[in-house]
Amino acid sequence: MTELSAVYRRVLRRETHASRTAPAVAVVSVLLVGILGAVAAVVWGSFDARIRDGLATTLQELRLAPALALAAGIAILLLGLLLLGAGVLPGRNSRRQRTSARIGVLCDATVLANAVADGVAMRCGIGRGQVSVNVGTRAVAVRITPTSGVPQDPRSVTRAAEAVLRDAGFPASVRVSIASQGVLA
Repeated sequence: MTELSAVYRRVLRRETHASRTAPAVAVVSVLLVGILGAVAAVVWGSFDARIRDGLATTLQELRLAPALALAAGIAILLLGLLLLGAGVLPGRNSRRQRTSARIGVLCDATVLANAVADGVAMRCGIGRGQVSVNVGTRAVAVRITPTSGVPQDPRSVTRAAEAVLRDAGFPASVRVSIASQGVLA
């Protein structure tokens, strides 16, 4: 059984974490193009005087427009930081995982949110369209838009959401907000 649970943990981890291959390849590609362009410019400039003169003229023109050069530099810096962050920082998919002795379960956050919304609507006696649920990393946010003139008890909504999460096997803290203005029945 230990062997299976280790396999389940590995598979579930691979499914809950996004691959960083594509962003890393993009970062390396941009770096290679930049390095190759710089090397080509240096080599070409060392053999062709027109290229050196053109580069010198361009640099003198940039001195006349420092604001433009600064804006371009900031844009390139931000693009570089964005690409670097995308390639290096870990990615997570919005999925929940659970293992037992026999199985490993993977549940998408939207499926869990819909289950909580359906359960809260059914247990609190309100329409499904009046319940909105967002499943975060550590908490579930439930927003109720009650029918006008019919008060909703936040504790009963919290208990209903916690019951659905407990039955599904994905316990989380629940935050409930009830809209001050209701909908017409």
